[in-house]
Amino acid sequence: MADISKLPQLEQYNIIAKYDINTAKHFAAFLGSYIFLFVIFRFAYLLVHYYGKRFQSFTQFLTFPTRLARRVLLRKIPKFVSGGHALTILVYILVNIVLTFTYKPPLPFINHRNSFAKRLGWMTLLNMTTTVVLSIKNNPVAILTGYSHERLNVLHRASGWCTLIFWMLHWTIYTGSLFTQGQAYPTLLQIEQIHGYIAGGGLFVMCMFAIQPIRQRFYELFVKTHMIGFLLVIINVGLHKPDLVRKAVWIVVFIGASFFLSRLVRFLVLVYNSWGNRAILMPLNGATKVVFKKTLRAKPGDHIFITIPKVRTFEAHPFTISDTTYTQLRIRNRDGFTAALHEYAQQHPGKEVSVLIDGPFGNTPDFHSYDKVLLVAGGVGATFSFAIALDIVRRKQWNDNQIIELAWIIQSEEHMEWFKDELEEIQASPHINLTVFVTRPGRHEAILEKVFDNGDAPRHMSYNHFPTIRKEEGRPDIKATVDDLISTANKTDRIIVSCCGPKMLMQEVRNTVAKSIPISGPSVTLQNEQFGW
Repeated sequence: MADISKLPQLEQYNIIAKYDINTAKHFAAFLGSYIFLFVIFRFAYLLVHYYGKRFQSFTQFLTFPTRLARRVLLRKIPKFVSGGHALTILVYILVNIVLTFTYKPPLPFINHRNSFAKRLGWMTLLNMTTTVVLSIKNNPVAILTGYSHERLNVLHRASGWCTLIFWMLHWTIYTGSLFTQGQAYPTLLQIEQIHGYIAGGGLFVMCMFAIQPIRQRFYELFVKTHMIGFLLVIINVGLHKPDLVRKAVWIVVFIGASFFLSRLVRFLVLVYNSWGNRAILMPLNGATKVVFKKTLRAKPGDHIFITIPKVRTFEAHPFTISDTTYTQLRIRNRDGFTAALHEYAQQHPGKEVSVLIDGPFGNTPDFHSYDKVLLVAGGVGATFSFAIALDIVRRKQWNDNQIIELAWIIQSEEHMEWFKDELEEIQASPHINLTVFVTRPGRHEAILEKVFDNGDAPRHMSYNHFPTIRKEEGRPDIKATVDDLISTANKTDRIIVSCCGPKMLMQEVRNTVAKSIPISGPSVTLQNEQFGW
């Protein structure tokens, strides 16, 4: 196409807008294709997992490439959870770069700067759409791909930072172009431009408080700035480009509608879960047990967000459900909300309090379909592992060949108090092989546990209360455990290794499993459940 800089300004604008809309369509096509690719991977995995034994000749051609890829992509690499996460983010960023610099209107450089600034504005909106969709707990991507929203958080954060970077480039280049043309002050003081500054400021604050050390140290502040910042951003972006004739504003409408619809659904679920429900608080040694009077419809491994007005009125925090039969939580005493909750429980042991419950959320694999299960838990990470192990036993869909190995790593024997009921049930089950690893033995010589029975005063209990549970000092040899599990398995066995606990423990399990995946023989699946937001 010939140079359009000689055309009337309105005609130039319409042509430039068509190029930007074309870019938006290509971005949408990329996201759709990307999601479809993960859906295909998911389908191939399920096909091999459930029908591999029956149709080996049909599924074996999928085995070699998928296992080889997983051996590489599952491994931890610096600054990323795994190679797969890094590749996903890298592809996303590369596509953003390509779309930013392609499909450009034919303009000379002096005129192209304004056009390029507009393109950056479009890329800001497109990335904002991705960020908001992935922030929805039960979003369409999670449903289609089988990945839970917390596992998709890595792409949510990547698209969020892309949004901020594109906005900063958009503002810098557009402002510089106006100064070059001598049109800065009359243009930049327009009300539409001021709305753009406010939106950018809100976006900047959101991203700053989302930096991992700040997010983890000041979680409550992170949540509040995210909510307030989003409202500032979405309202002011709409007012920045309010003309309904322009296509950009409809993207803003879609973003806002998606967010508020998801919040409406979550509010209705919260009302249903909380209506007539109460929470009973029981202090443990370094933790708090929370039991709900109304049982939730949750799956083992799911988590919920709870608000207890008596403790913190306007704060909601996520916790894994430790028992789905009678919905309850184990919350370790750390700081902020958990410290306030533990202090309140100590002052009012056994007291019923009102509670608001949002959820449940999660997308846990079907552990019943595996022949061998290895569950590794660190500290209060046993909330996830115990829930999975006991659910397999309770549902009585038992396969005589199925084996459950459970390794629980704790600092002190006193921490066994947190899961007294679960440990008693595990003792009675012949199907669960539990080993408790105590990393700091002898910290408390005489008193090993405090156990509360029916709200009575605490009594002391000997460590020998669990005589059939194997206990060892130190840390487990993860590699030896995984190797033994694989070497004793049949060629067609399906093995799953799951870990929930501190970051370093999950890294060790992740790298061990990645190195141990056999190219032929039993299949090995990894499921890491990280706590921390």
